[in-house]
Amino acid sequence: MEIYGPNTETGRLDYITNVPLPDEVAHKAILNNVLKELSVQEQDIPCSLINETRDYGGTLIKIIKYANKLAQQQSTEDDTPAEVHEHHFNKAMLFFKESLRYPID
Repeated sequence: MEIYGPNTETGRLDYITNVPLPDEVAHKAILNNVLKELSVQEQDIPCSLINETRDYGGTLIKIIKYANKLAQQQSTEDDTPAEVHEHHFNKAMLFFKESLRYPID
């Protein structure tokens, strides 16, 4: 039985759809939507987060969630309420920049 080849029926994996990165307005909308779910003050969002993550696509959401995780860890250690601040975003961006530098083959 032939699994792959010219004689097989086309399936759902035979089509590739290119989804472009969001434009600047959509990028900010995604950022604001994800931030609504977390306890993040707008003044704590670094401008660099918007500018430096423009080409990251879905990694932007991962950066925000990782920054939230860092804030929760710090609040557990310090016994204070969890609040995401600029230094959490900076640490998260550094972490993901390093992981994006070495792509997985």
